[in-house]
Amino acid sequence: MRFSRRNRYSVVFPTGVTYTNAISICRRCNPPDLQTALSILNIATRDGVKIGLITYSAAIWTAERCGDYLAAISLLDDLIEAGIVPNSVTYDGVISACATGGRRVDALRLFEDMKRDGVTPTPVTYKSLTAAVMNSNTTFEEKTSVLEQIIINMDRSERHVKISGPIFESLIRTFGTNRQYKDARRVFNMIEGPTNAGCLSAVLYACSAANPSRWRDATDILHSSDIVAGASGPARIESLALSYAVIACARENEWKEALNLIDLYGLPNRIIPRESRSEWDQKSYPVVSVDALNSIIAACGRSGCPDMAVKLLNEMPSKYGVCADDRSYRSAIIACNQAEHEKQRQIRIKSELKTNGSSTRGGREHASAYIEKTVHTNKLNLQWWECALSLLRRMKEEELKPDPQTYSSVISACEAAGQWQRALGILRSMSKDSTIGRATPPNLFCVNAAISACEKGGAWLEAFELYERMKNRGGAVRPNFITISSLLIALESAGQRELAENTYKEALREGMVSPWKKRIDIDGQTMRMMDLHQYSAPMAKIAVRSVIESLLKPRCAHDISKDFVVIVGRGKGSEGGRPVLLPVIQQMLQSEFGVMSNIDESNSGRLRVKREELESFVKRKGWRL
Repeated sequence: MRFSRRNRYSVVFPTGVTYTNAISICRRCNPPDLQTALSILNIATRDGVKIGLITYSAAIWTAERCGDYLAAISLLDDLIEAGIVPNSVTYDGVISACATGGRRVDALRLFEDMKRDGVTPTPVTYKSLTAAVMNSNTTFEEKTSVLEQIIINMDRSERHVKISGPIFESLIRTFGTNRQYKDARRVFNMIEGPTNAGCLSAVLYACSAANPSRWRDATDILHSSDIVAGASGPARIESLALSYAVIACARENEWKEALNLIDLYGLPNRIIPRESRSEWDQKSYPVVSVDALNSIIAACGRSGCPDMAVKLLNEMPSKYGVCADDRSYRSAIIACNQAEHEKQRQIRIKSELKTNGSSTRGGREHASAYIEKTVHTNKLNLQWWECALSLLRRMKEEELKPDPQTYSSVISACEAAGQWQRALGILRSMSKDSTIGRATPPNLFCVNAAISACEKGGAWLEAFELYERMKNRGGAVRPNFITISSLLIALESAGQRELAENTYKEALREGMVSPWKKRIDIDGQTMRMMDLHQYSAPMAKIAVRSVIESLLKPRCAHDISKDFVVIVGRGKGSEGGRPVLLPVIQQMLQSEFGVMSNIDESNSGRLRVKREELESFVKRKGWRL
């Protein structure tokens, strides 16, 4: 309307600025209109309007928004042919269009032209160039080599994060993802001047992803970079950077150091109500991620501090402003499970010390000191299986869905405490619980833990029922070695010898157990031996008994013309470091079959029954044909 009123008195012809504004409107449209922008450019050329750098740049950025890298390159060529020298804005638009179109080679060529023409790259240049390289269909080595070469060719003035921060951040994070911490740190050290939030987060991510994690380096970097431009928080530390440093500490079980970092950099002096927080408080709260807190909970569990794991879980909303997720509860429940198993192990050790260590004065003193220590560390006599159950209930109340690992950890905690009824109840609830949406099918770990709980509680019938149900149901959950081991212990303890032997033979036929292995004998020759490593005492007895009894049948399991060698182990993996299977098998062979066995001279972890003993046994029985 203003233009029409002005035109009443005199004709006002459009200028280059007019066409530039019109093209800019095409760029800002949603979606952008490249065809109209090009038409406007052609009209300007036809009308003899002098088109300048700004007009061409507006058209190039319109092509960039449309993702048309060919149009952007064509416009750049037209600009150069017109004798116009492109600037950084022009090159940035074309390089960004090539990056969007996956044209890595074209983007790198344009970057070289830009440097050759003396045009100074901008942060947009390096950001677009990084995207072009990282999104290309090339190998990890090619990508990192190209980016690192770009950094090497930079002037020192360009190695500041305000200019080339995107390329530094991307290269550091790429090395970190590939667990090449030394390369990530080397690139980080090439930065001139102070770092920024992105580069700090990238190098701390590399610390956390390294194997083992570089938690000391992470804390040193964090302490020396306590002021980051653009970051917000009590100590001006970017929240993602703090989270990665915390994860690095937690991965190496340095949970105390992780909590110290949060106290130093992640918490205000007091918890401030949301409406009363300052502007930076509003933006940065919370200043540590839920993943970082979850890693601390898991580290507490691995370090034998379940009380701290549960305490941290309870404090997540109030102290850290973070809502617990399913992983938070899972890590805390796993910590409770591990604590319950450790508690039961200490009870067994104390019992052994009272029995075996009281015969001498030194043994009595050692037993007394150990009992005093364990009583001191668990004054409240906490029932960790109850804590695991409570956390599971609370998890469901908060409408979080437990996964099979969470359920199996709760069942395992009940199993360690001998609470077999509770274990069965949880297993059954997995298929019936509707409070969390859909049911969670139990996995093999859940069923095995429930069978083991029944074994410890003397409920052999329930254990056998679970085994039969799992075997007959089909599907992916099938019995394995651990299933058979727990079931045979339950049956043997209940005096169900025949059922236990039949179950073992069935497992042998199905390939769930395979005791026969080829090993090198004393004479250097390969020999077929029965390897009972990982076998429980009841299962080992059934395995050896089945072999000896088969010698009296037409199809025997061992050739009596050769020695029968049983690998029982030296007891390195058992509590106290004493052999468990050796005396059990030796006594059983003597008492049940009258067969003498001796410890192998070349290997104290093997029992050897001479072929003469086997032949004598068969001859005495007189049943062999």
